[in-house]
Amino acid sequence: MNILLLDDEYLALNLLETYIQRLVDEGRDIRLVDKVKHPLKALEILEQEQIDILFLDIQMPNLSGITLLKNVQIDPVAVFTTAYSEHAIEAFDLDV
Repeated sequence: MNILLLDDEYLALNLLETYIQRLVDEGRDIRLVDKVKHPLKALEILEQEQIDILFLDIQMPNLSGITLLKNVQIDPVAVFTTAYSEHAIEAFDLDV
């Protein structure tokens, strides 16, 4: 299972990476493809790699996580990692 992390905060990316590494250490078939701060870089990776799960923030500079998902041509499982509950309804509409 290939995972991509997208968040504009390094602390959030590092925390998610730590949790994923624990699963890898347990022998889970998981590969962290990359962790990126910029949505445009994530779009490049999504075009080049098979991503099964995308963990992403909603509020980021230049491109929100919601906008990114609306414009991506593939359909990875997406998990919003955000503290903003006001985006919950839109997230459900996107099957996140």
